[in-house]
Amino acid sequence: MLRRDFLKNIGLALAAVSITSKRISFAEESRRKKNNTDLELVSENDSIAKSIAYVTDSKKSKSSNGKDCASCMLYTKSKDIDGKEVGKCSIFPNKLVYGKGYCNSWVKK
Repeated sequence: MLRRDFLKNIGLALAAVSITSKRISFAEESRRKKNNTDLELVSENDSIAKSIAYVTDSKKSKSSNGKDCASCMLYTKSKDIDGKEVGKCSIFPNKLVYGKGYCNSWVKK
């Protein structure tokens, strides 16, 4: 085998290892997000949250009329954080909302 071919093959092997490790880390990150282990809570100051008048406690909203995220069709319970129910909302991909929260996009289950 020529030295040039040998060096080219080593370079290709290193590139393949690098690409494979990045794919593995991306797949691991995607898996964690699906399992809600790394998701953050939506802030009331988030631009989307402000546009739909999201509040973390439905009692703060005059228009909630006893409704909350936990009773909304867009909400799926995920877990409890500090004794409070949180879940995923299809309006906020890759973030969590409080089950007792409320927004103007509430839809009956």
